[in-house]
Amino acid sequence: MDSVRCFIALEVPEELCKKVAELGWTLSKKITTGIKPVSQKNIHITLRFLGEMGAGKLSQVGTALDALRDSGSFEIKLRGLGGFPNHHQPRVVWVGVEAPLLLNLKKQVDSAIFQLGFSPESRFAGHLTVARVRTPEGQKLARDFIKEGVGLEIGSFTAKEVVLKQSILSSAGPEYRVIRGVKL
Repeated sequence: MDSVRCFIALEVPEELCKKVAELGWTLSKKITTGIKPVSQKNIHITLRFLGEMGAGKLSQVGTALDALRDSGSFEIKLRGLGGFPNHHQPRVVWVGVEAPLLLNLKKQVDSAIFQLGFSPESRFAGHLTVARVRTPEGQKLARDFIKEGVGLEIGSFTAKEVVLKQSILSSAGPEYRVIRGVKL
């Protein structure tokens, strides 16, 4: 097996992914170019991007994530829109995540993979990516869209499983495959 590009994430129920994807398509229809919505099948909450790794390291990460097993499911609310790096010049439009226990899970993930050479990340902002913005015109539309959606209520779900995913990049966009799941 060659090296694979991986990340650790929480899956989001299909009905909520559909709502988030519809937001991206609504935004992208306002302009012919400059905004690329995220495909419904690719919507998730990233806990940790790992990058490229070989089969041995991948297996070690999968085993390390077993430390999260039975750590407890928890409720996540999807609410409001925002942008990275900021709301005024967004390159990414996102839906906010409200879950007091999400940061605890993120710390558990970082702790589980620390011995494998992954240093804890200093910043974490739980979110679901709606769209990527590529032009100044797109940024203006995205900025207005974010303002309109500050108090938007998307829904809620119970996080029950952490997944290790492979990211396969292509000209058609990324494809994500679950390598391993661990029930919380």
